[in-house]
Amino acid sequence: MELDLDVVDYLQVSVTGKNCMRVLPHADKKRSSQKVIVGDQKGTLQCFGIKKRDINSVFKTLPGAPINKVVLGGALGTPQDKIFVAANTEVRGYSRKGKKFLDFNTNLTEFITNLSVSGSDLLAGGSYLYNHFNDCIDQGYYFSPDKINDSICVPASRREKDKFTSVLACNDRLLRLLDGCELQHEIQVSSIPMSISEYTDPTSTNEENINLVYGMEDGNIGHVVIEDGNPTFKWEIPNTTNLGGVSCMNHFDITGDGVKDLIVGREDGTIQVFSYDAMDEPLLRFTHCFNESVTAVDGGAVGSSANEIVASTYSGWVSGLTTEQVYRNVSSITASSANEIVASTYSGWVSGLTTEQVYRNVSSITASSAVVRNETSELAVESQVSVIPLFNDDDMQKKVDNLRSEVENLQMKVAMERDKYAEKLSKPKTNEVAMTSAGNLHVNDRFVLSPTDASYHLSVEVQTAIEHVVLQSNVPIDILDAEKTTAVISYTSNTSQDAGGGDVANENFILVTYRCQANTTRLEVKIRSIEGHHGHIQAYIVPRLHPKSCVLRRYPIKPLSLHQRAHEIDEQRPTSMLKLTGSFSIAEVHSWLTTSLPEVPERVPTEDQACLSYVSTFLGTQLKCTYKKGEVVFHSDNISTISILKDFMSKEATRKKITLNIQYEFSGESIIHTLHLLHPKLEQQLMLAKKSAAARSVGGVGHQ
Repeated sequence: MELDLDVVDYLQVSVTGKNCMRVLPHADKKRSSQKVIVGDQKGTLQCFGIKKRDINSVFKTLPGAPINKVVLGGALGTPQDKIFVAANTEVRGYSRKGKKFLDFNTNLTEFITNLSVSGSDLLAGGSYLYNHFNDCIDQGYYFSPDKINDSICVPASRREKDKFTSVLACNDRLLRLLDGCELQHEIQVSSIPMSISEYTDPTSTNEENINLVYGMEDGNIGHVVIEDGNPTFKWEIPNTTNLGGVSCMNHFDITGDGVKDLIVGREDGTIQVFSYDAMDEPLLRFTHCFNESVTAVDGGAVGSSANEIVASTYSGWVSGLTTEQVYRNVSSITASSANEIVASTYSGWVSGLTTEQVYRNVSSITASSAVVRNETSELAVESQVSVIPLFNDDDMQKKVDNLRSEVENLQMKVAMERDKYAEKLSKPKTNEVAMTSAGNLHVNDRFVLSPTDASYHLSVEVQTAIEHVVLQSNVPIDILDAEKTTAVISYTSNTSQDAGGGDVANENFILVTYRCQANTTRLEVKIRSIEGHHGHIQAYIVPRLHPKSCVLRRYPIKPLSLHQRAHEIDEQRPTSMLKLTGSFSIAEVHSWLTTSLPEVPERVPTEDQACLSYVSTFLGTQLKCTYKKGEVVFHSDNISTISILKDFMSKEATRKKITLNIQYEFSGESIIHTLHLLHPKLEQQLMLAKKSAAARSVGGVGHQ
């Protein structure tokens, strides 16, 4: 059964980060609605509720350092209604009334981006460092080999003297389980985990089992059960519709069947609700898209006593997806006995000019497929719209009047400030120089390799509308069609490249301009690079602001840009070998690998020898790299990969004046194997060329 949820916008704050919004539990059983707590990048923490469909602010703090995480905590066995906020290296605690009871400076070397609170235990971490505090006393730390994307503490409902386990979702496609600050287990997953959530299995008989649901960068969702350190993967939901990566997850019983449902928020603004049934994997019950990144999801009863999903987006909107019928299907509305004139227009509108006062008694009107227009007293009927507001005339008129007066006040303030600004520019003082400065512009951008089509997905998101985006690349790339892009694309030819002159390193191989439609705050672009070329792509982002300003973002294109990390490779494949020896350190060869391959950890390995495995998303070939001080060995079934690495490593060593000894071992079987992998793609291109030639021939005959 599909869910029927209506969208209600509650509040807009400043730009929000990941997991910076939570729904507070009930203060007592008498109150039916719950409060929402949200923190933004201006450092403001705000708690609000809904009373008679109006925002009721409980408390609001002054601006300060950007808030990176908001979690709930409290004494074990009691309602978790204490608010904990991470800002820079500090952790602050507030009561549900806004009283500050904790101001703790952790003195960490990194900003806190991951925070968990369980009783008196506080677990704070940055990108690589993870610390454990008990009653604000340092108990130890763990240094992760790769970046930490998310962390939780399980079980969430633990009792006194029960042990807890910290789970870290790391960038090297591993879930790391910590007992205190000691690493206990590493669980391999298929992609980079971005978000994790604990799942309470009602059918499980062993309370010591750890049930984890994790969302990955490629959009897939998986479930793993850890029993005595042994992981068992229950299911994995593939991202067959090419939605965005998972940004946040939570569990809440929105269906009311006594079993918590899985709520998933994605980078492209999609929210999905999955129900756990008797099937092998959850069933999708609801999907909605906000057209901007979802930063946090939670559940509760906020607007009324009905259950709803509360979501926060990148631009600061806090919205609800409620089970309450905010809008009613007009199929149940009966026709009025009042006389009216019915007219149809060319664009398909069927409208009525009725003598009945529609706006005076909207709650009692029943008609079919109706929407209410604001400027005229008519009921317009459209076949594709089947909702009508369920508000009485007093509430609606009061809300409209308040909004109208607020808009008028804002317009007056904007006009006054513009006049002051124009006057200051037109009459500058003799001893001063009139200058304009652009405000801080937050840009949420991602440049991620998609393994399904071997292309990079570039997403650019701004808190205000985007006017245009210019992409410039000094390496050859292909711009692919993106389904969600509505911008007008224009290409600029490179005259210097056409003439065959200029420095190759500084040439503009491609210059593309995306002119966005009105009110577009998010732009998605699909790019495919060519392996063997390395350089960068630059994005010039220009928002619709005055004075005009531009934000520059740069994304590297690496020589083997279409490769992705893999835990295991097929050792039975025939491979060719490249061995480089010389007087270089492990840190130097690690830096070479960082600039030639994606997903290489920024931190230099502490072991004497390290190994990395890769799979090509374009051909499916493999690469294994083993390196240590003074030696690096590559094994691959694609001789082109070996050649690219040889050329790049030689240039890097020559630039640092390091002598390399190069040894080859080529396998004829590996070349034949690669040609077999390449053959289906060549056949597909040949068929496309034949179809294109046939289409041109048919078109030529038609013109004759």
